[in-house]
Amino acid sequence: MFIHVVAFRWNESISPEKIPDITKTLIALSQHVTEVKKYRCGPDAGVSAPTNFDYVVVAEFDSEDDWRIYDTHPEHNRVRKEVLGPFIAERVAVQFTA
Repeated sequence: MFIHVVAFRWNESISPEKIPDITKTLIALSQHVTEVKKYRCGPDAGVSAPTNFDYVVVAEFDSEDDWRIYDTHPEHNRVRKEVLGPFIAERVAVQFTA
């Protein structure tokens, strides 16, 4: 299993009302790319350090090659640019094999 984890820290222009729309869009993206085996995303629960990132995506794939298909998929690129891009202050990501 190849796991992709990405976390975002939002900039000041995002409103709390926008988060559910982002989640819906990301879930739809995961259903659009057949290589995605499992996909979870959501805002930080706010139960830990205030330095936590604001939002996370955890996606699972059968292989690194399948993740690369997702990573370069036109719909993924559109979501990154149009849906997430205007609101991201910081982004971190990790990929690993489990």
